[in-house]
Amino acid sequence: MKSLVVMLPDKIPDAFQASYTPIESAGTMEQIMHLARLLSTQMTAVGIGSGVQYAAEMVC
Repeated sequence: MKSLVVMLPDKIPDAFQASYTPIESAGTMEQIMHLARLLSTQMTAVGIGSGVQYAAEMVC
């Protein structure tokens, strides 16, 4: 797996720079938990992560 830093461009693309808006609550526990829920839902949906086994046990 490549490092994320290797894949980043040297310059911020103009389209990204023009539309970028910082997240006000970034780094708060509420934002971290929200992001964790979003990621866990997506990971479970594609069959990876510990949520897959948990979801299977809940169905039985």
